[in-house]
Amino acid sequence: MKKLSKITACVFAFFLAFAVIFHAGADIRAAGKKNMKAVTVKMGNRNVNGKTVSMQRGKRSSLKVGVSPSIQKTSVSYRSSRPSCVSVNSKGRLTAKKAGTAKISITVRASGYKAKTVRVTIRVADPAPTEPTQKPDADTPTDPAQKPDTDTPTEPTQEPSHNTKKALVVYFSCTGATAGVARTMADAAGADIYEIQAQEPYTSADLNYGDSSSRATKEQNDLSVRPAIAGSTDISGYDVIYLGYPVWWGMEPRIIDTFLENYDFSGKKIAPFCTSGGSGISGSESRIRELAAGAQILQGKRFSSGSSRSEIENWLGSLGV
Repeated sequence: MKKLSKITACVFAFFLAFAVIFHAGADIRAAGKKNMKAVTVKMGNRNVNGKTVSMQRGKRSSLKVGVSPSIQKTSVSYRSSRPSCVSVNSKGRLTAKKAGTAKISITVRASGYKAKTVRVTIRVADPAPTEPTQKPDADTPTDPAQKPDTDTPTEPTQEPSHNTKKALVVYFSCTGATAGVARTMADAAGADIYEIQAQEPYTSADLNYGDSSSRATKEQNDLSVRPAIAGSTDISGYDVIYLGYPVWWGMEPRIIDTFLENYDFSGKKIAPFCTSGGSGISGSESRIRELAAGAQILQGKRFSSGSSRSEIENWLGSLGV
């Protein structure tokens, strides 16, 4: 029995010594590995390591990885925190699948070096509003029974000339699509019309949705931004306000927030409508409900730039106002 106990003790001591030596060796091997000084990740010509990058739904892009100091043989692996939002393959090819945010982890390994992981945040938005670049009249939805130039009411740029009607169409449009729908709606509803104009007009560069530093992108990423409006109007004599705008990044432009916070909507009804290439109106509806205190928010509607007069009239009729 004593002999067996000695054998057991010897075996235990052997394995304990082996474990100590194994882990010590691992520590020595790890300690002997060098650190990668820097890992750079580029998308196009931009260094995006540790940054937030914007992409449109349906678009693709590629990540290019560099290591300092230069190492000849490296292996790079990619992982997306939300593959359903942004997928990435083994070569760093990104595909923006749906609106949302995903973090892409990039891990670089090389013999003799410690593995290094860096991250890039990808924010995906629905495609930009498909507002055409022609003159506003060119994309005005028309009644097939009438000529376009006769069924389009004159668009005032100042406040409405009179407040005798109880309905007012208020809209913001940069390049014409929303303006076209708004004009037809005002004519169909027998309403006055008022255009929200930015004190600092938006340029095509401001509306570059592929540029994370563009004006529109920065504004839409900051809920507190309130672009100034040129001029004002009097809404006190109206019971119903049809509020139109393009959808930017799945939401209303921030200048709409400015308008909503500048007026008293107590007891009024607001019927929001938007134009977009695919994004719905639900995201902006909830924001309007928050900002227009005291108003009743009616069921909104998304229109395309080519929506017909009958489609607009059907929506107006469904509101029951």
